[in-house]
Amino acid sequence: MAVCGLVFVAQPAAAATPNWFDIKQDGYGAQLAGRIDWIDANRFNVHWVRLYDKARDNEPVFWVLEINPGWTSSWYGTKRFNHGGYNTNRYWGPGDGIHAIDNPINHVRIWVCVGNTLTFGNCRSDTKNNPYYP
Repeated sequence: MAVCGLVFVAQPAAAATPNWFDIKQDGYGAQLAGRIDWIDANRFNVHWVRLYDKARDNEPVFWVLEINPGWTSSWYGTKRFNHGGYNTNRYWGPGDGIHAIDNPINHVRIWVCVGNTLTFGNCRSDTKNNPYYP
């Protein structure tokens, strides 16, 4: 009797490529630190982010991701706020499920802002290129 069978071997998952960032708004009162993990040409996860309010004012601070697929205009994720006031911080971690998927993603720009709107006068940013971009 002949026995024929198939064996499937799972390939190990590719390691994510981390990008660290620390964006300070000297004179504006916001700071953002964290890490994003690139999965492949089309995806990244936000591993963790901590948003600090450093100004003695009545303005909130927020951060937002700007996703650039490289061949069309950018799109923005959800604004995430810290309304706690001076000398407070807010944390987002892996359990918050913050990620982006596009086909492909050229780079992500991470914005940190004071107030409620994304304008160049009250925001600073850092750009992280996708190491898997074709």
